[in-house]
Amino acid sequence: MSQDSSPASLERPTPEDLRERAALDRSTKLPVLFFLTSGLVWLLAACLLGLVASIKLHSPGFLDWDWLNWLNWGRLQPAAFNALVYGWAFQAAFAVGLWMMARLCRQPLRNPVTLVVAGHFWNLGVTIGLLNILAGNQGPGELLEFGRPAWLMMFAAFALIVIWQVLMFVTRPKGADYVTQWYVLAASFWFPWLFLTASVFTSPRTGSGLHAALTSSWYANGVLFLFLVPMAVGTAYYLIPKIVGRPVHSYPLAVAGFWSLALFGGWTGLQKLIGGPLPTWMPAVSSAAQVLLLIPVLCVGANHFLTARGRHELVAVSPTLRFVFAGAVFYVASHVVAALLALAPGLTQFTAAWDGFRFMLVYSYFSMTMFGAIYFILPRLTGCEWLSPGMIRIHFWANIYGGSPIGVFLIIGGFFQANAMNVWSHGFGALSDMLSGAYVAATLGWIFILFANTVFFLHFVLIALRLGRRSERATLLSGPAHLDDADVMITTEGAEA
Repeated sequence: MSQDSSPASLERPTPEDLRERAALDRSTKLPVLFFLTSGLVWLLAACLLGLVASIKLHSPGFLDWDWLNWLNWGRLQPAAFNALVYGWAFQAAFAVGLWMMARLCRQPLRNPVTLVVAGHFWNLGVTIGLLNILAGNQGPGELLEFGRPAWLMMFAAFALIVIWQVLMFVTRPKGADYVTQWYVLAASFWFPWLFLTASVFTSPRTGSGLHAALTSSWYANGVLFLFLVPMAVGTAYYLIPKIVGRPVHSYPLAVAGFWSLALFGGWTGLQKLIGGPLPTWMPAVSSAAQVLLLIPVLCVGANHFLTARGRHELVAVSPTLRFVFAGAVFYVASHVVAALLALAPGLTQFTAAWDGFRFMLVYSYFSMTMFGAIYFILPRLTGCEWLSPGMIRIHFWANIYGGSPIGVFLIIGGFFQANAMNVWSHGFGALSDMLSGAYVAATLGWIFILFANTVFFLHFVLIALRLGRRSERATLLSGPAHLDDADVMITTEGAEA
């Protein structure tokens, strides 16, 4: 049975339902708040590192002093991206996934302290890994730069965190099987598979340099498409029906989207190595798989659109739905860009286009979806509503005007860069000058998102400290146009829901 086809999910909750939900929320409150708080701190750190790295692309003399040699671009760029992925994105996924699994499985978290301890080890591993990168000792391969000591600590922490989601699913009441659970559990199992495989084939003892290059490229794409994407898709499948008060439009379409992602997601990544010393069928298969990933995008996008059909005006009302809707737009856009890059991998190889695509997927899609989830979850954990619709609007529009230029301008600039690289008389200095406009636009984007997330963090801390509004009505961006919609918003967006 789908979560979204359950009639009870569309009715006003009974007092018994409210008491059960409150008990579930109390059981998850400590670890969820811990992961969200530490994740947001890492998000601010990633934005600051990304800003400095972006400035250095068009102003290399910025902070160019001998005692700050650890702030060169070659160290800052991977440090910023790893902080964004492992510091922020993974911990947001832990928090949101844990809360949704408790709600959907109707099982309280039995030992929240264990998750907080594991979370401290995860953060310690991220800290050690980032210091390792800034010291110039990073490991080979994208998203594998942390080094083995940090990885061992983080993998143990990951296992301790996700095991509780699995236990809640195993002990769930009969019939409590929902679409969101598939994605959360799949991501929880796919990441260990990716990591253990990468650990074996990138080890100097068991793999050659070619094996390491192949595996690291495959691993980096796997983290994006087999962990971050399913977590965000599962979150959207939970939130959209909740907000609009309707079941998911098509259960078979949801099944098709899930299994097509499972089938094609693990074959991508090698298209970036076209022209290297490997069989030509490998990048060709990866390119084909990347294009075929448009199938789950079409399934998920159609399901979301048809579920909200007739109630799209709620995007102007609900903070949660506005962020999730923006994320859904970037979900489609990022996969279309990935398909275009896969169709001509040799054209954009070694260009800024890949950086733009990665940012669009990790930030503009995944992070925007997680922001929507936080706006939905936090009032339920604290019993307080968000203080200011104005601060929510600032957070949203600053992210839109900041995040979009980083991805879009780097992608467009990457195509111009690729065209210029084919002209033999153009040196790399000329190529850098050619992209200075795109780099300046990206720097402005980093400034915007740093400001947006600073505002959001302050707003988050106030609510986490229970300094929000005490009200039965949710904090909405504007008044609902129709009474029926207003009723839906009160029952699904408020702290009691």
